Amino acid sequence: CLPPPGMPAQPDPGVNHHFYLDAFYHRIMALAATAIDLKMFTGPCIFTGCGFGGMVPILRQHMPALDRLVAGDIVPLFIDTAMERKLNAEFCVLDVLALDRQFEAGSFRMLLDDAIVSHMRNHGGPESHLFKPAVRQVHKLLAPGGYFLPNGSIAVDRNQTS
Repeated sequence: CLPPPGMPAQPDPGVNHHFYLDAFYHRIMALAATAIDLKMFTGPCIFTGCGFGGMVPILRQHMPALDRLVAGDIVPLFIDTAMERKLNAEFCVLDVLALDRQFEAGSFRMLLDDAIVSHMRNHGGPESHLFKPAVRQVHKLLAPGGYFLPNGSIAVDRNQTS
């Protein structure tokens, strides 16, 4: 994965230990921008699996008009750390299998998922039975015409109808 235009090919020594991960996220947003006018997107947007919040500044860079960004993770320590970083987002502990307990149906125009829902699709894996309930939660949360941007691989079974 190559860094986006204007980003150096290598980090300065000791400057950013997440350089290559950041470059990956910039590429994801550049790919999303081919289908969505991210520069003009106002939201609201929810970001699941936000960890320590490292992608929040990248989201803000690619979506400068975004009014509301909710970022959540199931691990309270991650959310505490993200909040200490004073990033421009509303942070909360959340569970992708219970989003409708925290948010009203149709309350977001975009849901960006950082490898949470997509990892549940692991065919035959211990969480594979959770994939459909998680996707139902995403569907409930999205406003009509909203966008679901999964960061991760979701294999498509062309023989599956439901």
